[in-house]
Amino acid sequence: MSRRSSEARFGKPRKNGLAAHSGEWQGFVDLPLTDAEKDRLASAVEEDFPDVGEFLSECLADGYKFSAVTDEKHSCVIATLTGKSEGCENAGFSLSARGPDLERAVLVLYFKHVVVCERLRWAGHDEGRNNQLSLWG
Repeated sequence: MSRRSSEARFGKPRKNGLAAHSGEWQGFVDLPLTDAEKDRLASAVEEDFPDVGEFLSECLADGYKFSAVTDEKHSCVIATLTGKSEGCENAGFSLSARGPDLERAVLVLYFKHVVVCERLRWAGHDEGRNNQLSLWG
């Protein structure tokens, strides 16, 4: 889909380009954020947060499944997008993000999916790192 107005909050995304995949579930994509990206997220104020309903509706329309769960062991919430439809850029892959609450977890997920990857293929598909998740990012 095209760029959306909510993307303007964090400036220009970085680009990636990865090979196609087989279509079956491939695992989790590890997409660590740079120190500068972590600083941008840490300094985000409520006005910087995307509209959660709008973001998730757009993801569902793009062929993603969204889920969230509380991780009591690490005192956080994990938000995950999984590419489900055949036409989805990330069919077969899951991208997760963690935060101290649901809003922050979705903010980190938004940042990774929209800002870092421009709603395109997530980095890590072909890098052999797709079964690990970073804590807090």
